[in-house]
Order: sequence, then structure tokens, then C-alpha cells
Amino acid sequence: MQTRLPTLAGCEDSVIDLAFVVDASGSICENDQTFDNVQNTCENWRSVLQFIRDAVSELTIGPSNAQVALIVYSNNAVVEWPLGA
Repeated sequence: MQTRLPTLAGCEDSVIDLAFVVDASGSICENDQTFDNVQNTCENWRSVLQFIRDAVSELTIGPSNAQVALIVYSNNAVVEWPLGA
């Protein structure tokens, strides 16, 4: 059975604040056979990034529309995109 992920279809012109808080610790690629030592990435991590890309691409970003933040964490949290940036 394939899992269907939710989409933001219909939210294109919504006024929302959306924050992605993403685990970027080593456990994301742990036991993932696609781990690439050179790029320090794996299929699990690429899937997370693709999900965020797909979700954000459906939105109109702006101060009067959707505002999106991205926070990644492992030992420390880092705000990659603050709301309103």
C-alpha cells in the first residue's frame, strides 16, 4: 500500500505562516544504503527536501500571502529561512 502525502492544493492564495522543523541529524541517513559520503546526503534526506520543495511551490509567498520558515536541527537548531524573509 502506497502512502499518500497531504498537499497544500487550494492554499495557493492563503494567508498562512508555515514552519518546517526538520531533523538533520545523522539518524536520517542511518541504515540508508543510498548514503553518499562525498555529498553527505542520502535518499531519505533528498525525500525530505523534495517534500518541502513540492509544498512550497504550491504557495504564493509574500507578506500578504504565505510565509514559510525552515528550521533544521541536530545538536543545535538553525533557522535557514525565517518567516517573512
